[in-house]
Amino acid sequence: MKTNLDDIQADYRRYLQVEAGVGRQTVDSYMREVRIYLSFLKARDITLNTLSQEDVQAYIDERSSHTSETTLAHSMSILRSFHHFLVLDHYLEYDLSSGLRSPKRPEKLPDVLSETEMRTFLDGLDISTPVHLRDKCIFELLYAGGFRVSELSTLKMDQLHLQAGLIQCQGKGNKERLVPLADSAVQLLKQYLKHGREALLKKKKSAYVFISRQGNPLSRQTVWQNLEKARQRSGMARHLHPHQFRHSFATHMLENGADLRSIQELLGHENIATTTIYTHVTTKQMTEEYRRFHPRNKKGD
Repeated sequence: MKTNLDDIQADYRRYLQVEAGVGRQTVDSYMREVRIYLSFLKARDITLNTLSQEDVQAYIDERSSHTSETTLAHSMSILRSFHHFLVLDHYLEYDLSSGLRSPKRPEKLPDVLSETEMRTFLDGLDISTPVHLRDKCIFELLYAGGFRVSELSTLKMDQLHLQAGLIQCQGKGNKERLVPLADSAVQLLKQYLKHGREALLKKKKSAYVFISRQGNPLSRQTVWQNLEKARQRSGMARHLHPHQFRHSFATHMLENGADLRSIQELLGHENIATTTIYTHVTTKQMTEEYRRFHPRNKKGD
């Protein structure tokens, strides 16, 4: 039986091409992963005779430290295919990839701005032109109501109920919710409708609230690009993205005493488990503050 890893690579390539019948690009992709895997084994003096399930799992654990979840899932799929081949062609008696598990990754917490950062950015925005007034209104609403970009870019005039201080929002799955607005956000929206939107329309008609110079609804990409331009003009060093405003809205509401169920309704989350991620953000901040300031946690105590 062959045990030379280089010979096995050549055999596996033939298996993919002839028996599995996969395309050239897929073969190349699989072989790249197999080469990385075999190099991992060689570097640790692991041979087919000494290879164990723990070694296979160690490879996946190592890969997980510097690859995305999508790439890792692809790597695991290839590894299972390779080990299936090793058993099929009698290189190994057992499929050592059968118990392979995805490593548990640390939970990625939402990226939020502090209340001071948010206030400084929004208050410093220029509104001297119809476009800048429109953009400030969008950014203000992203934070004031926790809206998704897609919800604002498709927002129509008949969804505004400004006398009541409400916006009727259509979110994911066409689920509707009513979002209350602070008086400052309502006043800014009224200012945009009167001085910004009318100037952009130039006597044309549109059902949409936020429009381009051509009178068309804005795309999500345009909102992203305009936010980046506004960030650069403001001099803010940290990167901004629109969903950050939604995350900040929920986190700041929770920090200031709002209950989780209300935040769930405001965000339009189907399941409250989705909303609980914001409790992790505030818990993380609380833990950091405790470690920083509690006298019994200071060095030397």
